Amino acid sequence: MSSGFSLVTFVTTVLAGVCVFIIGQFILKFIFDPISQLKLEIADIAHKMVFYANRYSNPVVISKENIENEEMKADMIEVSMELRTSASRLSSKVQAVPFYNFFAFFRIVPKLYDLNKVQSNIIGLSNSLWIGKDHDYKIYEKIEERRNEIKHYLKIRL
Repeated sequence: MSSGFSLVTFVTTVLAGVCVFIIGQFILKFIFDPISQLKLEIADIAHKMVFYANRYSNPVVISKENIENEEMKADMIEVSMELRTSASRLSSKVQAVPFYNFFAFFRIVPKLYDLNKVQSNIIGLSNSLWIGKDHDYKIYEKIEERRNEIKHYLKIRL
C-alpha cells in the first residue's frame, strides 16, 4: 500500500510539474514575448528618432539640383522608408499582443490611442522630408510638434 501511494504521488507530482511548465511556456510565448517585441519596437523608434533627426529636422527644398542629386534623393528615400517601416511594424506588434486593452489599462503597454498618434506623427515626419520652394516656415514648428508628441506618447527621452 505504501509503494502504491508513493507511485501515485510521484506520477501526480510529475504531471503537475509538466502542466505548470506547459502553462508557463504558453504564457511566456503568447503573452510576454509579444509585449517584449512591442517594447523593442518602441526602443527602435527612439533610436531612429535620434539617428535621423538631422534629416527630418532639416527638410530638403524641392529644386532641380536637389532632385538631380542622386545621393541625396536615395538618402531621403531611405529615411522615409525607415520611418514608415517603423510605423508599420509598430502596428503589427500591437496586433500580436493578446488582451492588449487589459495590459494597456495596467500601463504595461501604451494605449492604442497613443500608438495611433505615434504612427500618424512618424508618417507625418516621413512626409515632411521634402518641402516646396515657397514653404511655410511653420513646417519646422510642425516637425518639432510631431517629434514632441512621439516622445510624449511613447514616454521616451530623446
